[in-house]
Amino acid sequence: MQQNSTHHGPVKLAVPVNHLDHVLGSAQAPVTVVEYGDFECPACKLAYPAVKLLIKTFGSAVRFAYRHFPLVEVHPHAELAAEAAEAAGAQGKFWPMHDSLFATQHAWEAKPSATASFDALASSVGVDMTAYRACLKSPSIEALVNGDEDRASRGGVNSTPSFFLDGHLVEGAVPRDEMVAEIDRALAAHSATAGASAQKSGTSATTSATTSGTTPGQH
Repeated sequence: MQQNSTHHGPVKLAVPVNHLDHVLGSAQAPVTVVEYGDFECPACKLAYPAVKLLIKTFGSAVRFAYRHFPLVEVHPHAELAAEAAEAAGAQGKFWPMHDSLFATQHAWEAKPSATASFDALASSVGVDMTAYRACLKSPSIEALVNGDEDRASRGGVNSTPSFFLDGHLVEGAVPRDEMVAEIDRALAAHSATAGASAQKSGTSATTSATTSGTTPGQH
């Protein structure tokens, strides 16, 4: 789903992944994928199984971060859904709530109010409901969602889902096979860079040793 916005030139991730993000995978993973999503967006729901498969396929080679970009003009429950995920996240349940929101999107998207649906999902993932409801009323939860929206706007994001692969926007609704190919290329590029650095380091060590009249490994 797209907002009315324009940008020029290559789109890059405005703010790198940091402690504010919800992340799956290691910080040492060579490739990082960031999604700007909307829990009420049909295209995001379609992308969700592919994202899960990518995480399973690439394992420790990829880390995945999810950021909120609720398109409230067309998705009236999207903002509250994002806040519900953050309120669950305050109790360490962001990813179970994330998964449940997408899995049940069809059940709550057409309702006049989705509050009861989100409460039921929160309860099902095991949060303390008193703390959850109090958290939903906290300005800090709204601030977290608004912060993601601000980062998206600063980076030129105007649609969901928007995926950034190693900081660069992968245009459009990317099919699973194409995303796999993109990640494979990124991993190959990282391997080539690491190999070149290792070779350069080895060459420098040999040159230094030759200059000093020793051979590598001699002391």
